[in-house]
Amino acid sequence: MFSFRRRGLGRLFSGRYKGYVFVALTTLLFLHQGLYSGHNTHPDITLSPLGNKFHWDDLTTVYVFGGSDGVITRHPITKLMDNAEDEFRGKLQKQSKTLVDAVREYRKRYKRHPPRGFDDWWAFAQQNKVRMVDEFDGLMHDLEPFHNLSGQEIRRRTLQASLHDILSRNVLIPS
Repeated sequence: MFSFRRRGLGRLFSGRYKGYVFVALTTLLFLHQGLYSGHNTHPDITLSPLGNKFHWDDLTTVYVFGGSDGVITRHPITKLMDNAEDEFRGKLQKQSKTLVDAVREYRKRYKRHPPRGFDDWWAFAQQNKVRMVDEFDGLMHDLEPFHNLSGQEIRRRTLQASLHDILSRNVLIPS
């Protein structure tokens, strides 16, 4: 008769190690099932590459919870992804190709002249293959409160803030 004790496996299944064995076996089971969860094995769902996009082929009727009332399941995320991809590609197509075009677009969007050094920035952007050269909306939104202040007022507030910071730390200003 076969005995676990004779083979040395008795200790493994004894009360002392049962918890470890349970966790190990459960982990292996979940790992095994998890490796196959990402595979597309359903015959009705196939992805076909089309350019840089993926489209779901037309799906057949799927029965929800085994009922007879079918619903057509085309997940809305694929349409949202396609729309976002099209919008992004359209935005890339509209980006300026020359410095003159970039200056014209900057004036049109922000109703002001580009800042000093814009031509140096353009050269840097071209050298580093920056693709979104006309998109300053976030930066302009962040700087909007400062556009109404004069340069003198900004310098005064900066000095005031730096002096407050220095005095609050009890640090002497080096001469």
